[in-house]
Amino acid sequence: MVTTHPICSSIVAKCLPRVASSLLPSAITTGVVAPAIMSRFPVKGMVDAAAAVKSSVQAIPRGGGTSVDLSRVGLEFSAMSSYAVVASLLMGSGLYLFAITPLTIPDPGKGPPQESRISKWATAVFAIMVALNIVTSLHTVLTLNVMSLYANTALGRGLDDAYLAFWEAPFIKNLRRSAFRSFLVAI
Repeated sequence: MVTTHPICSSIVAKCLPRVASSLLPSAITTGVVAPAIMSRFPVKGMVDAAAAVKSSVQAIPRGGGTSVDLSRVGLEFSAMSSYAVVASLLMGSGLYLFAITPLTIPDPGKGPPQESRISKWATAVFAIMVALNIVTSLHTVLTLNVMSLYANTALGRGLDDAYLAFWEAPFIKNLRRSAFRSFLVAI
């Protein structure tokens, strides 16, 4: 029979109710948390007790019973943030090009008529492309950052069900796709 170390028992008995009270208040009021943990995880040392407490607390469902793999979500948020940063750099370069380029069209009476026509078209195409870059980059940056902000707030508050409902909503999926398409157009 494996016995529980007395120091580990006291640490689990003191710390676990504090941690679990914010996650699962009904289990604390009935007094079943620490004995249940100790019966499930008999340990010999401090490291084993800490690992047992950590795995038990992580197993407690939050946000209505749905658990979310936070490492995968973190990767997705990192990728969204990277897209937003690249889009903001593209928008900055587009604004800079728009600011430094003279968009005046030469007088048609000066110079050959063919050069004047090409210059007009080049200026118009440049202005349209830069404006498209700025608008699509701005759409990408705002959409991805606001979506990431909402999702992080829900997860930070332990509202896993609300996060999943938000993230899987058809409108939000379409909005993410449109932000990615806007990013491709900006490039």
